[in-house]
Formats: sequence, structure tokens, C-alpha cells
Amino acid sequence: MAIRYKVYQSEYPYHIYNRTNNKEYIFDLPLTYQIFLESLKFAAKKTQFILHHFVLMTNHYHLMGTTPKANLNEFMLIFQTTFSKRLNNTIGRRNHIFGGRYGATVINTEAYLAHLVRYIYHNPVKADLASSPFTYPFSSLKLYQNGTLFGDGTLLKPDPYLDGLTPQLRFKELTRLCEMNLSDNDYSLIKKKLKQKYFNFEL
Repeated sequence: MAIRYKVYQSEYPYHIYNRTNNKEYIFDLPLTYQIFLESLKFAAKKTQFILHHFVLMTNHYHLMGTTPKANLNEFMLIFQTTFSKRLNNTIGRRNHIFGGRYGATVINTEAYLAHLVRYIYHNPVKADLASSPFTYPFSSLKLYQNGTLFGDGTLLKPDPYLDGLTPQLRFKELTRLCEMNLSDNDYSLIKKKLKQKYFNFEL
């Protein structure tokens, strides 16, 4: 079962997402990606947020992470405020970056976690921005692939499922998940489920 946002807990990871104001395609990805990463690092250090997975798209993002201090709202306030200010200053924009409150769902089953990993990394493929999750440069999949966990390893860490595997097996298992076909029906179902407050998740 998954519980949509306004649930503050420290036991399970969250899937977190938000879109730009009016769903505008305003993210110049190579430029925005660096600001996105810097803002994530800054907010995570301030709040002890642990990041597991992410993808940045042209008008939205997805994160998966854990809040050991049960302070999701604090992390998101710092992250989105920092990201918006830095991006606006860089591109000379004055309007709001995000159109509304972020969405966040608690991930408390391994099955749901596995489906969400596939969903997050297949976003660029479904949007015709990449031919496969592994060719898209603006996600954490590249960091796992390169063995780069933000240097000190304290900000980007394997999710609870991958963390139970040896370092040698982690990317192999992540590769297996990302290579699994995600049909249009499955993708649409996962996307629909994200908007529900309570559900038993099965495909």
C-alpha cells in the first residue's frame, strides 16, 4: 500500500515528483542538470536526506529518497527554493518554476519499489528523449553506471532493495530492472496509481 504526501516518516523511501508552472518546457537540460544536482546536494546536506534515484526531464523531475529525520517537507522546501532561485538567476526568469505542490508517495513494498525504478528511468524513453534509460545523461543511472555516488557516498545511496546486494551486483540488478520491458499500459497504470492516496500495487 502507498500513501500519498503529507505523510512524514523515516522508515520507507518516497517517490517525489513535481512539474513546472503550466507544464512549460523550460529546462535546458545540460544547464539545468548542474543546478539541479547542486540544489539536491545542498538540500540533502542541510536535512540529512538520502537520495536513491532521480531523473530530470524537460518540465518535471522524479526523485526517490529517504528521510531519516522524517522531514520531507523541510527537504523539499530547501531543495525547490534553492533550485528555483538558482535557475531563475541563471536564465533571467522571474516567474515561478513549479506550478504547484510536489507529490510524494511512500514506498513500502519491494514490488512497488521495483516498478517505480523502472518507471523513473523509462521516463525519457517514453518521452522520446532517449532510445534507452542507459543513453539518457540526466539521471542517476549514469552515476550508478560510472560508480559515482556523489564522491563521499553520503548523498546518493542505493535504495533499500539494492542496498541488500553486494556492490558488484547492484548495478547488475539495476540494469536488469531497467532492461525489463515497460509497456505503455504498465507505464500508464503506474502513472495513474501515483495520484491515488491508498492502493495495493500490482501489475
